[in-house]
Amino acid sequence: MLEHSSVVHDYVLQLSKSRPPRTKRLIQTLDSSRLRSSDFLDASLKQRVYFSCPTSHSSRSYVFYHNFRRNPHPFPEGTRWFLYYQPPNSGVPPAAGHLRFRLTPGNDPASFIRGSDLLLPNGLPWGVSLLGIAGQSGSQTFLPIRQLLIDDGLITPGLLETCTAMLNAKKKIPYGRIIHSFGQLFQVDFGSSHFYFFMLSMNQLQFHDYAIFCEQRLGRSRIHMCARTAPYLGKYQCCIFHANTA
Repeated sequence: MLEHSSVVHDYVLQLSKSRPPRTKRLIQTLDSSRLRSSDFLDASLKQRVYFSCPTSHSSRSYVFYHNFRRNPHPFPEGTRWFLYYQPPNSGVPPAAGHLRFRLTPGNDPASFIRGSDLLLPNGLPWGVSLLGIAGQSGSQTFLPIRQLLIDDGLITPGLLETCTAMLNAKKKIPYGRIIHSFGQLFQVDFGSSHFYFFMLSMNQLQFHDYAIFCEQRLGRSRIHMCARTAPYLGKYQCCIFHANTA
């Protein structure tokens, strides 16, 4: 028994020595105008990508492609990018910013403008919302990112506090749809009986749950009288627009 344990220990030790050391990924900035070649990361076929920031070497952040039934899917093959922060457009709530991935052919920051943002399987841009980043205040996951956004001057501590206050009022972290503008695209599953989304204004966040794509049917008893079914199929990109009735 002792000899067997010794053999196993030697095998594990040799295996650990044969593994290449982990490359420490360090992102210096999330400002697209100040990117460096060292900020270029390769996420091809990885389920999660870990990295550190200058002010938080001891803790690491990580991002993943998307969840399907709580199981992270790996990034597509050839996903090589710069991680950057996309501020909201003028007139849009300040809390509507996102982290984005800009796919580029190489690590030259000058190629950023010629690149394109990583898309999800539904055709919409991949992103982590500022509200989602602020909502992890008790977690170390986004702590380096929050600090780096402030250090870069991309957000202010006051904006981060506003996001936290909105989230505390709702006691929900908005990982789903956050609708903030007319014409903003979002995916709708017409086969689902409920449509969940967050509505973001300048300083308020409201959670909504509508059963707009289902029909009521009478059951055999009063218990089942309000049973709902979704008789439609398909997933589509939709938007809310202001109807001109004049």
